[in-house]
Amino acid sequence: MTTVQRIRTMIETGQYPLHSQLPSERELSELLGVGRATIRRALTMLEDEGRVWRHVGQGTFVGGQPGSVVSNLKTLSARTSPSEIFELRLLLEPGIARMAAMRASSTNINYLNFCIRKADEAKDWETYELWDNTFHRTIAECTKSVLLITIVDMIGQLRRLAPWGRLRDATFCQANYKQGRSFHKSLVGAITTRDLAGAEKIMRKHIETARSKMMNAGERIKFEEKKVTLLQNEND
Repeated sequence: MTTVQRIRTMIETGQYPLHSQLPSERELSELLGVGRATIRRALTMLEDEGRVWRHVGQGTFVGGQPGSVVSNLKTLSARTSPSEIFELRLLLEPGIARMAAMRASSTNINYLNFCIRKADEAKDWETYELWDNTFHRTIAECTKSVLLITIVDMIGQLRRLAPWGRLRDATFCQANYKQGRSFHKSLVGAITTRDLAGAEKIMRKHIETARSKMMNAGERIKFEEKKVTLLQNEND
């Protein structure tokens, strides 16, 4: 197994999940028993594939480089909304799932199943969302399109940065998790059997369902906040 294959395996087996930092070149050199020049070439190849990105002075990270289309994702996240992000996902991800069913490798499919197992172990929203993001990112990886992978990375970053705190808490429950897992398993089934139309349909339904649940949670929060305000006014 080549050095690039060994590092790729470290990523695909979840040893280093999406957005985590890889060891330094020196540490990888010692770990894999090869020279730093070999490590550097391997990382360059992985960066070309969109699997990692390198930031001078900070290190190497799993996933694609944050999009340069916007200069500040934090600023963008403050100006967008959950509804807008779901609209973008509905435009893109069903088509990505269709392409994934056409191009996915057995390694991609194995890693999708691994993501489902890791999400199944989640005890909190943060952990679940990490593996949910990784699952959707892996579907993008199935397309072999660096551009699509980068766009999905950007959407994932916006999902993490957007101030959805109470919405996240309100939608993370066992029933919603089980439904999400069911969609994920169905997606992997469609991708495995090369069911292009099925993968596209399941992904669209998955995102539509998630959007509906989050919007309903938002309405409940607004209602609760209104009740609190009314009670406070009555007490005053």
